[in-house]
Amino acid sequence: ESFMGTEFTYDDMKGRELEDDTHNLLKEESYQGKSCYVVESLPKDPSSSQYSKRVQWVDKESLLPIRIELYDKAGKLLKVNEMEKYQKVQGFWSVIKNTMKNVQTGNSTVLEIKQLVYNGKVDARVFTTTFLESGRL
Repeated sequence: ESFMGTEFTYDDMKGRELEDDTHNLLKEESYQGKSCYVVESLPKDPSSSQYSKRVQWVDKESLLPIRIELYDKAGKLLKVNEMEKYQKVQGFWSVIKNTMKNVQTGNSTVLEIKQLVYNGKVDARVFTTTFLESGRL
């Protein structure tokens, strides 16, 4: 299902466990000026994933995927997730801005984090339906 009406799905937002897929190193190449591993991930149990496969360009320095191609159950490219900005925050490599584009519909969603703090205090009101629907306290 779509995450809050975006091109991201709830599965995209939570990710997958490493052991849920079989991973194959396809090649090493430069992407966006970064030296990358290109890794294909296939679900061990096809019914456990909405995608037939993922192909990720993983930056060798940060070990973050900076491009992810997501393929539908028919094996056709469905979406591309591009990490446009990432940086170290409190010592952790973190994605700050990324765009998910549905190549089959042409729709896209930009997800940008305005403030990122690890191990900080969070107002309990953030975990209410009102906040999740409006984004406002």
